[in-house]
Formats: sequence, C-alpha cells, structure tokens
Amino acid sequence: DSVIVCTLTAIAIVVTGEHLNEGADGITLATNAFATVSYGFTFVLTACIVLFAFSTVLSYCYYGQVNFGYIFNDNKRAKQIYSVIYIIMIVVGASVSLDTVVRFSDATFFLVAIPNLLGIYLLAKPLRKEISSYREAAAAGEIEPVPEKDRVNLLDHGFPTKQTSKKD
Repeated sequence: DSVIVCTLTAIAIVVTGEHLNEGADGITLATNAFATVSYGFTFVLTACIVLFAFSTVLSYCYYGQVNFGYIFNDNKRAKQIYSVIYIIMIVVGASVSLDTVVRFSDATFFLVAIPNLLGIYLLAKPLRKEISSYREAAAAGEIEPVPEKDRVNLLDHGFPTKQTSKKD
C-alpha cells in the first residue's frame, strides 16, 4: 500500500507542477498539490499523514518486539526493556532534526541487512545442493514431485509461470 500511496502522491505533485518548487520538502509539495483541488484536501492529507505516522510507529514497535523476543527466547523482561528503549527513542526522535532521524534509521536498516546478506551468501551453496538433490530424487522416482499447478519455476525460466486456481 505504501508504494501505491507514494506513487499517487508523486503523480499529484508532478501533474500540479509542484515539483518545480525546489525549496520545499515532501509534505509541503504534497499539501500544495492537494490544495490545488480544494483547500479542504489539506486537512484530509494532514489526517492521513498523522494516521500513517502513528501506524508506522506501532508496526515498527511490534516488529522490533517480536524480533527482540526471538533473539532472547521470548523473555518478557527483554521485551519490556525493548519497549522502554523504543519509547525513549520516539522522544529523542521527536527532539532532533529530521535529517538526523533519517540518517539513524538508514544506519539501522543497513545493520539489519548485513546478517541477511551474510546468511544469503552462506546458504547459497547448501540451497543449490538441496534443490539439485530434490530434482535428482524426483527424477529417479524416489519422491513424489510437486504437482505442476503448485510449481513456480523461478530457477528454470527466471520468472514465475502462470498459476492455475485450485478449481482447475
């Protein structure tokens, strides 16, 4: 949904010519673009931004709590410590400049990407081996292959094949 909302907002900014306003930030551009239709739209946009920001804060808190719980074996104390740190960071984030918040969030996303990339690199060879042994066993009749309608042939063609419905 974020991709759709951001795309529609960008289209509104470009269509109204607000993209030519070089000194404005994203919120100002969007507000000015929506105000070209009706001044009342600025209030609707403000409500949407507040709801989007609030839902983002809640969802990031939840995802972080689940991950923190996983790391510490669902220890309730660890989850409470995470929640307190998260609330403190919300206050700190509201007190500093937007540029600082964006830089910090980019750095944390980068730090999360490192173990994921490392895992992909380390598991590439074992995964290739497992896929190869599955195909050999299926070709030899040792195991039942996945039915054609349930297959996604990413490795064979580079793109998914058309999926059939369960009714077919």
